[in-house]
Amino acid sequence: MDKRITHSVFEDVAERFPGRIAADEPGRAVTYRELNAAANTVAHALRAGGIGRDAVVGVFLRNSIDYIVAILGVQKAGAVFLPIDVDTPRRRFETILHKAEPAALIANEAFAPDLRERLRAIPGAAAWLLGVGAAGAAW
Repeated sequence: MDKRITHSVFEDVAERFPGRIAADEPGRAVTYRELNAAANTVAHALRAGGIGRDAVVGVFLRNSIDYIVAILGVQKAGAVFLPIDVDTPRRRFETILHKAEPAALIANEAFAPDLRERLRAIPGAAAWLLGVGAAGAAW
C-alpha cells in the first residue's frame, strides 16, 4: 500500500501524464499540468501569507475543479484543509470558525460576497480570505 501524501501521488501522476484530462465539469476541463500549476499557485499564495505546516485553511466552495485546486494547494502548503459547506447556516458557520480558528479561508468569486458578509460578524476575519478562480489565480 502506498503511504505517500495525496498531493505527492498527484504530482507523480501529473508528471507522467501532463496532457491528460485530470478533471472536468460542465464547460470546463483541465489537464494534470494545469491542475498542478493551479494548486501550486494556491500553495505559494498561502505560504506568502505565512500559512504553512499544520495551519487550518477553510475551503468554502462547491464541489468543482476549484475545490480540487484548493484542496491540493492547501496540502502542498503543508496546511490542513477544513471543508465548509457553502449552504451551512450562518450560526453554524460562525461556530465552525470560532472552534477551528482557520488561518485562511478559500473561496471563489461566486461566493465572495456571501463569505465577506458572513465574516463581518467575526472581528479580524476578513483578512483570512483568499480567492481561487480559473487556473488557481488568487484574488
